[in-house]
Order: sequence, then C-alpha cells, then structure tokens
Amino acid sequence: MPIRPYLGSKVFEPELTRAMGEAFERACQELSLTANKTDQRTTLVAELIIAAAEGEETDPAKLCEAALRYVPRTLPLVGRVAE
Repeated sequence: MPIRPYLGSKVFEPELTRAMGEAFERACQELSLTANKTDQRTTLVAELIIAAAEGEETDPAKLCEAALRYVPRTLPLVGRVAE
C-alpha cells in the first residue's frame, strides 16, 4: 500500500519515501487496514509516519512503531446493533 497519496505536496528523498512506504505497509498490515483514504485510521497511520520522518527518523521499523504507538488496535462498535 503506497504512502504517496498521503504525502500531498510534501517532498522527501527517495530513500526516505521508500522507508516511509515500508513502515506504512507494515503498520497497516499489523492493524489489518486497507488502502482506503477515507478510513481515518489508515490516514492517521500515514500522518504519524510522515510526522516521524519529518522529525528526522529514517528507520522503517521505528517509523512503523511511531504510528503503532498511537493508533488504537481496534475501534469501538459504535452504531452497530448486537446480534
């Protein structure tokens, strides 16, 4: 799942963009997220990884961890009727 759609007008070095993409893939897989820009958790994961990269982090594992630290692993069942 590419992170590029979430970068907007931000530009990074190709190596850092690859690291962010790898981190994004890992985090989304860990959280069972799909490539959906309307999913708030997917967008949040991308934003957290981008923010960590802007803060000079370049290691994909650490970028991934930066996102996983703040994104809830599950969402509450809001608006669903119990069966």
